[in-house]
Amino acid sequence: MTRDLRHRGMMQSTLERYAAVRDKSRGAFQDYQGARQAAAERKWEAVNHLDKYLEELEAKLVARGTKVHWASTGEQAREIILEIVREKKAQSFIKSKAMTSEEIHLNEALEKEGLTVVESDLGEFIVQLRKEPPYHIIFPSMHLSRGEIRELFERENIGAASDNPEDLTMAARRVLREKYITADIGFTGANFAIAETGMISVTENEGASLKC
Repeated sequence: MTRDLRHRGMMQSTLERYAAVRDKSRGAFQDYQGARQAAAERKWEAVNHLDKYLEELEAKLVARGTKVHWASTGEQAREIILEIVREKKAQSFIKSKAMTSEEIHLNEALEKEGLTVVESDLGEFIVQLRKEPPYHIIFPSMHLSRGEIRELFERENIGAASDNPEDLTMAARRVLREKYITADIGFTGANFAIAETGMISVTENEGASLKC
């Protein structure tokens, strides 16, 4: 991989564009470094007291009418999800981006059960069509050019008139919208789980996340 200069160039270009967009967002903060430090401290506090905060989160979620399941291994987590699928007699499953589900190999378990599984995050959707794992935790398809994505969509009869990112996104959205409407079960990760209120926050970019 390191010998592939084209590939390395694509990675560098993607990261440079990301840095430029990130730098623009800093202007929304009166004190960017202060906000960054506060977020780091809050994360450190939460990670080091998960036993307390997870129990508090569960209590608040239950109070809001949510059913909570606990799993200590990937196998247990998969089996809990599969039991829900069987109970609902579900046939189709649409997923928002959730890296934990990648870690426990959830898609493979669902497909083995006979379900149709569709990733709704654009990057995840692209690599799923290619039958590949995500390339990167934030940029799942960062190793692909626009032309390669257009060719993939053409092969899969998704259709995109050009290499323009907006055209590619809209082509995928037309297909995914139908999946949303017909799916039996929706699945999403969470960017933030707020123990104090029992609420979950999902952050997304191209409008592909499931709204719970």
